[in-house]
Amino acid sequence: MEEALLTFKGTLLFISHDRYFLNVLADRILEMDQQKLTSYFGGYDAYKYDKGKKKLYLLRKKKSLLHLKVDQAKKAKRKANPNQG
Repeated sequence: MEEALLTFKGTLLFISHDRYFLNVLADRILEMDQQKLTSYFGGYDAYKYDKGKKKLYLLRKKKSLLHLKVDQAKKAKRKANPNQG
């Protein structure tokens, strides 16, 4: 079956939990999560790598926003109480 699918010239849409199958046949993976569709180019390994990079980026962004909020709270506290350093 793998050989027949690899030589097929048309578009294939398949759903699989077989990582090997996805690595060999897929050149794009679509993920639906929380009613949002995300496209990843490559097979399963590329999908996992890109998804990991995206997750790390989002964690760093969240951490950065948290630090910004803490800094803003400290500034507001100093402004409200200028004599308490």
